[in-house]
Amino acid sequence: MSQKPVVHVLFNPSAAGSLKYALRQIGSADRVIGQFDDFSFGPINDAAHETRLAWVDNELAFDGYDEVIEGDRSFWIEAASEDIQPVVWISLLSANEYAGFLEFLWRRSCADFRIVDVTGLTFQGNNGPFTARTLGVLAPDQIIAG
Repeated sequence: MSQKPVVHVLFNPSAAGSLKYALRQIGSADRVIGQFDDFSFGPINDAAHETRLAWVDNELAFDGYDEVIEGDRSFWIEAASEDIQPVVWISLLSANEYAGFLEFLWRRSCADFRIVDVTGLTFQGNNGPFTARTLGVLAPDQIIAG
C-alpha cells in the first residue's frame, strides 16, 4: 500500500467543494483539489494556452481568462505529481469533467491513480432519484449516501 498522501482530484470547483465538505463530515482529512478552468469549450490542446486565450477573447469577448489558466497551474502541478496517490472523481456525462480527465491522463503519464466514476449512478434528490450528469450538482450528503 502506498505511503503517499491521498489527494482527491476533481475537474469542477463546485464538485470539489462538495466532496471536501462530505469528507470532513465523515472524519477524513484527505486533501481535495479542483480544476477551475472549464474544458467543455474552446481549444484545449495548447501547452502555452495562447490559442485558448485568443479564442476566449475573440469568441466570448472575455479578456481576463489568463487569470483562470494561471490559477489552475498549481492544480495541475499537484494533480500530476508522483508524490501523491490521486483519487480522480468523474462523470463521463460531463464534457468538462471528461476533457479534464483526459488532460489528467496525458499529464500523469504512466503513474498510477484511483478513479471514482459516477457515470450512470442514481442519487436521491428532493424530487426523487436522478442521474448526475456532473459531480457539480451533488450535495455533500448525496456523495456520502451514494
